[in-house]
Amino acid sequence: MAIINGQHLVVDFWDCQKDLVSSKEKLTRILKLAAKESGAVVLGQKVFQFSTQGVSASGGKNSGTTTVVLFEDSHIIAHVNLKNKYIAIDIYTGGAKTDPNKSFAYLKKELKAKRVKFWLMKRGVA
Repeated sequence: MAIINGQHLVVDFWDCQKDLVSSKEKLTRILKLAAKESGAVVLGQKVFQFSTQGVSASGGKNSGTTTVVLFEDSHIIAHVNLKNKYIAIDIYTGGAKTDPNKSFAYLKKELKAKRVKFWLMKRGVA
């Protein structure tokens, strides 16, 4: 049985800078740069706008987004709640050449959240 050296980092960023939370373009740029910090090769990205679903639900028009940045063996996904200036980020790296901790350090620096909580899980270990 093969062992996959995956790491899965789940992060809650609370009270982020409003201009970053409300700008799909700025956040997408930051997420792509965070992916590159980890050593990943970015394949593409997609942003979805929501008004009343999931973590983005705050009851208003354009209340949140989900942004997906896909790389060769991994991804970063960010779910934004505008009302609370909250971003839930999921970073998965599936190989030995990418390090989610480097993405996390970059995101902490750029998002300037007042409160951060994170969980790191090893994936693919039997």
